[in-house]
Amino acid sequence: MAGTIGRITAALTSFHNENAVSLANLNFDFTLVKLEAPREYNALGATISRSRKAEAEEGALHKTARKLGALFKEMLPPAEDLFKAYGTRVSEISAMPSINPREKEGIFASHVGADTASIWAAATSGSSAISAHLLGCMLARMFTGPEAISVWVEIVQKQKECINIRQGERLYSQEHHADCIAALQEISRAELANWDASARAWLQSADEAKALQQKQTMLILDNASIPVNNEPDTYTSVIKAWTAALEAMNNLARGMPQTVQDGAALLAISSWHLYPDMVVYGGPVVEVKQKDPIFKTSALLTLGLQHLRDDKKSVYWSLPLACLQHYGYPIRTSRSAGSETARITYQQFAYILIGCLFVGWKEFSRTNEQGLQWLQRLGYIMQLSEGRLLSRNSFCPTWLNYIINAAHDLDHSEDSEKKAAFQLMNLGRRRSTFLYADSQMPPPLFGLSQVPVLLSVLKSRQRVQLLRECCTHLNLNGTEIVIAYSTSEEEEDINDVDYTSVFPIPRPCSKRMRDGSVKYPQPPDARHRHWITLSHSQLEICYRRGEDFIDISKTLVLLERYKEAEKTYSQEYDDRPEEAFAQLPSPERQQRLDEITELSTVVLIAQRRKLIEDLEEDCLPHGYYDKGLIFSLEPDFLNACGDILVRCKEAYRSSIAVCKTFYAGDPKTAALYSISSPEVNHKKNFPSGMHLTLSPKRLEDVFSADNFNMKNLYNQISNPSTFEAQEELRCLRACATMADIYKLLPGATISTLVVGQSLQNAKWIPTLIHQVRHQFLLKHTVMSPSRLSLPQAFACVAMFESGTCNFDPSYLSEAFAMSSGNSLYVAAALLCDPYDEPQATELRRVVGNIGRSGMTFLISPPEVKTRKPDPEKWMSINHREFDGHLEDHFQETSVHLSFTQYEIPLLTESDPRHIIDRSAVLLESLISVFEGGVWVAEVDFLKAVGVYVVSGEAILIKKIRSDSVLSELINGAKVTITTTVTVENWDELIEAPSTGLIAIRAHKNWLARLAATAMCVKHGFTPMLLPEDPCKCNSETKDLIFDDIKSYETTNPEPLSAIPRLLTFFARLGLLCSIAAKWRDQDRSYLLVTGFCEV
Repeated sequence: MAGTIGRITAALTSFHNENAVSLANLNFDFTLVKLEAPREYNALGATISRSRKAEAEEGALHKTARKLGALFKEMLPPAEDLFKAYGTRVSEISAMPSINPREKEGIFASHVGADTASIWAAATSGSSAISAHLLGCMLARMFTGPEAISVWVEIVQKQKECINIRQGERLYSQEHHADCIAALQEISRAELANWDASARAWLQSADEAKALQQKQTMLILDNASIPVNNEPDTYTSVIKAWTAALEAMNNLARGMPQTVQDGAALLAISSWHLYPDMVVYGGPVVEVKQKDPIFKTSALLTLGLQHLRDDKKSVYWSLPLACLQHYGYPIRTSRSAGSETARITYQQFAYILIGCLFVGWKEFSRTNEQGLQWLQRLGYIMQLSEGRLLSRNSFCPTWLNYIINAAHDLDHSEDSEKKAAFQLMNLGRRRSTFLYADSQMPPPLFGLSQVPVLLSVLKSRQRVQLLRECCTHLNLNGTEIVIAYSTSEEEEDINDVDYTSVFPIPRPCSKRMRDGSVKYPQPPDARHRHWITLSHSQLEICYRRGEDFIDISKTLVLLERYKEAEKTYSQEYDDRPEEAFAQLPSPERQQRLDEITELSTVVLIAQRRKLIEDLEEDCLPHGYYDKGLIFSLEPDFLNACGDILVRCKEAYRSSIAVCKTFYAGDPKTAALYSISSPEVNHKKNFPSGMHLTLSPKRLEDVFSADNFNMKNLYNQISNPSTFEAQEELRCLRACATMADIYKLLPGATISTLVVGQSLQNAKWIPTLIHQVRHQFLLKHTVMSPSRLSLPQAFACVAMFESGTCNFDPSYLSEAFAMSSGNSLYVAAALLCDPYDEPQATELRRVVGNIGRSGMTFLISPPEVKTRKPDPEKWMSINHREFDGHLEDHFQETSVHLSFTQYEIPLLTESDPRHIIDRSAVLLESLISVFEGGVWVAEVDFLKAVGVYVVSGEAILIKKIRSDSVLSELINGAKVTITTTVTVENWDELIEAPSTGLIAIRAHKNWLARLAATAMCVKHGFTPMLLPEDPCKCNSETKDLIFDDIKSYETTNPEPLSAIPRLLTFFARLGLLCSIAAKWRDQDRSYLLVTGFCEV
């Protein structure tokens, strides 16, 4: 008996040892246990949304928190003071309305607000779960979503292995049932992904709430250049960083000073938004006073930077990720927590763009300060003075406004903001391939540093002066080089070309030496010389009428006399045009006309000469023929005219003409030419087409607004000629387009990881940008950012939101919203009354998310369902006659968002083929209409607002703004009007009357109006909407119009014209409802839905 009992006892003991864990797991699910959150977290619990609170207390996220807490509990240090401090901070942040807005009505109501689900799940799961949340924040700060998930998967697997090994080595393994149970729990990759997503979303919200402190912390991180640790193994490195951060921050929370040598504590500070005072060594000692009330004054973090690396920036962490791909070797991934992985505003992004530009500006931006000076000079020249709004100068490119405004903002920024801006510029310098492809940088300053380009935008006089300075700099021979310049400042007008000397030419005096040589004054009286181009007839007129040319005042009097005589003659024949036309000019009148022509020529040339001589420069003529130019050595203008006439006759018999060879400059505006006789021209070896570049010092002398032709300057900057400059302009315009989108998304931020991509390869940028070069008044249409389609706008935001995704917009053609981080980006038409007219591509940001990892684009199913007509609901269908009263019978209507299980992963070029966690998916989503908690239908709002085409025909919403529009809509229809009835519930709309007008009573209920419009579109009806503020009229007018319509309806057999009057009547009634009219035209049925609103 005793032996039997002993055997039974032994068997029971063996059974207990081997299966205790399984029994415990079967009888008790510890993941369902909910603990009371510490009081420091109560304020957060009061602000969390209902759906997130349910998920955090009872859903999958709570189970994940319990599993992670149990799995890592034994190896984590105690950190009670840290947990209390963290609870105080997150409660403080979650109480901010701007960071954590409350639920509102609308499609996304249950998803609005900061994502505090993982925090509340941890707070109701135990201290070790809070530690797991804190690690999640550290990993989310440092790594991308797929990378962080890979780290979680790896350390979970390794921790389970370690527990099993320890269990086998323990003397009494049954004493550690909790570890066994934790190791047996399945923690799926999807659960870890959602855990990471919630922590990642919280980081974005907390960063926004603590922007000032976070900016200061990031400045410290950027200057640290130290690793989190140097452990080669992922599990060891993560556990070491995790525990080190918990211990250091817990001691600081207790008021104990800490000294650290690595970056774990700094990473924790930036991830947990707790800001102790710091002293940083490793160069000049830096004291940072954060004055965080959570910490005592004795809490001081001393950071000793002993081993700085020049090749690394900021706090960095390098890990081999073994669980990132389905197959392959571990991928060594190195990330840093600083400006290169930070989130910034679209205004701050301009500094990255400026930094990229400065790389191409070379000697004009050796430092950021020097580059900013040139940028501000350009802004001043283009009349973009400080504080000028973007819309003030419609001719100026908006991309230039974007970056110049950023440069001006620095003048009024605080020191910390300036430091951050300069760090972003340096980031742009290091990642200039974001803007430029390799070896494809255009000339500095948008080409203005190049002499040919600069000549094209300067005024005529300044062009000549610039080329003269270039000749001085190049030490050219002034006797062999002349300047040819266009007398017009317009690039299109290049016919009138004059010549001038590059250096002053000595002027001979009237005296000669005994040997007959010319005597020059001492010192020589030297002047620049201009040769104006005259035709053969102009030369002959000037030479023959020398006296008139010399005495120009007398010539003007004579010319005026001839003109008066011709005017008198013309007036005599004003009343007899046939006679004047038939009569040939008399010899006397012909002589007068010839005199007017020749004297006008003389006056014009004399005035040109005077303008030049007023500049204290000599003016002489020159002639030309088909083989070259003809100059005269005569110093007198009239004698030179005669000499050139003689030389022109001899030019065909001898080589008197001068040939010119282009040397440098811009042939269209002003250029240097080498001149020589034909015999020696071929011996000259000038480098034709030489490109001259100005140094910063020489260009600075030219950079004045008075020197520039503004029309040509705008033209040059907006329409460059080289391929490299055109690609640069395309990218700059794209950034301006991005800024225009982000202006309408307050609170949205940009990941600085985006600079790792090439903007030239961005698929959302329109490939074709029309260039308008000839009509200045149309320049603003070219300079403005290109309009994007809605899918392109989503792809643009996705690229800058994630920093890594470059989607083809065609993949997003059906997307109506995007969830990423702490933001929901929604097509604006889904968040307003259907009558409102946001731009078709306008997006709006809602603070919140749908609780999924990565980036999720919401799409509607191809077909949506509607409740079938129910014969048993005949009591709720009345279709009463409409009495004109404004009422809302759809107050119990609500619209909710839910998701099917259908999703499509989106591939990007940056994702390896074998990567497990995709950064983005298309998720099929349902927008459901409920009435009093009862399902009515699913609707597709994008189709309702006229974005898509149904059955090959566009479904368009007609927004009524005048009676004429109503008449156009029903023109040609055969209509029979019957009694107008009301629709006061969804069943009445589902079983709408087959004839007559219906009034959907949804007074000032934009969501119900939107749902009703979507329902009508689904059934193929053409919605017609009126504004919320049609004109009011008194009750007597209403009755009169209503009676008039009734009588007209009964007496008119073809009451077609009654329709616009009837609809106008409803507009004057001020109805906030939707009106539907059905009539038959042959075999087709139409429904007209018209929304009316009251003032």
